[in-house]
Amino acid sequence: KKFYTLMLTALCVDTNNFNLKTSPRTFEIASYILQNGADLNLKQEFLKENKRDVLNRYFYIKNAVKLESGVYICIIDDKICTKEEVALLADEMLKFEDVNLSLAVGKKSDNEVVVSARSIGNIDVSMMMKKLGGGGHFRAAAALIKSSNIDDVIEDLKLIVRGENSANNIA
Repeated sequence: KKFYTLMLTALCVDTNNFNLKTSPRTFEIASYILQNGADLNLKQEFLKENKRDVLNRYFYIKNAVKLESGVYICIIDDKICTKEEVALLADEMLKFEDVNLSLAVGKKSDNEVVVSARSIGNIDVSMMMKKLGGGGHFRAAAALIKSSNIDDVIEDLKLIVRGENSANNIA
């Protein structure tokens, strides 16, 4: 029972609750896992988060900036963060009704910037992140930019969103 619950939890995390990287086969697998004893209540327990972490995430989301219609960027510029924190911001912002493309940016170290991009499916964010040296899935992608500062990366992202190229980091 616990094994199948862990498998279902991993599937939910990997697909952002069946919103990304999901096909009919994904649901077949979820069905199989549930038929074999996955416990939805236990899955919910596995996915619980610290209240402070959630509220901190929403502080950054509250201060997200609209780049253009349907495109928002969330910036963690006051602390060193993990790529997971940045990814969660991008995931959360995509839930809002007026967001088609969400970008989240943070400092991974003093000279590394991490970017996460999410799309509802109408924009290929993997192509956007490739311009920064990263990659990923059509609807979920990321990049780690070394030897850069957060302001330069944000400017490059603005240019990418507008469909332009920068002389700085973008090929």
